[in-house]
Amino acid sequence: MIKKVLVLTFSLFLIQSTALFSQEMGDYELYMNSAKDLSILYRGTAPLNYNFVSTGTYFAYSKEYAKGDLLYNNKLYKDVLLNINSHLDELYLFVEENGMPIMLNKDFVEKFNIGSRNYLHLKFPKNKRSLEDGFYELLWSNGQDSLVKKRKKNYEVRIDQSINLTTESKVQRIFTPIDKYYIFNNELEEQVKRFAHISSFYKVRNSKVRRFIKENNLDVKLNKDEAFKRVVEFINSSLLIDKK
Repeated sequence: MIKKVLVLTFSLFLIQSTALFSQEMGDYELYMNSAKDLSILYRGTAPLNYNFVSTGTYFAYSKEYAKGDLLYNNKLYKDVLLNINSHLDELYLFVEENGMPIMLNKDFVEKFNIGSRNYLHLKFPKNKRSLEDGFYELLWSNGQDSLVKKRKKNYEVRIDQSINLTTESKVQRIFTPIDKYYIFNNELEEQVKRFAHISSFYKVRNSKVRRFIKENNLDVKLNKDEAFKRVVEFINSSLLIDKK
């Protein structure tokens, strides 16, 4: 009698386990079917968990993920949720099925956009460029010359004398954006700190550039992205044509 009860109990356990396993496999198949060709992207790893309250964010601009297109391992993925960690220079994909982010394999990322911002994964030959490999925001390009922006989030820990009302601690963890601009082509590169650096790159008269800046009220303090972009466009559309 005891043996029959044990056999029956074990049989029920096997049935329940089999049913549970089948359900889990069914859930997995449903998940992968819903993911379709995104399953390649979903093989990424979990990103670093910043488990603390901070002033500012490690993301480039916003904590919110935005839709964009991604060229990954020679394949284009459209309307995926992306965000870029500018502290570690990593690209994250948000998986809507489980509500979790994934860090994409950087080696396979070629280019992408997050909303209206376009990015390139630039890789430079060693000992030939002062620029570091990584993700750069593309501000302007004519197919030969490119104006790019590198945003780096510096992280620092500061001890205040009083408790911060937001973090409820004297220890302040702060992410500060540091932006650097570059213009380059296959042969030359120039870090752009001032308008004169753009004139130097193109070897044009700086007086004409200054006149254009004054007439258009361009101010790097208000919008450095737009100001540098407008000057590069002006040089290419006017001054370089005049030299030909």
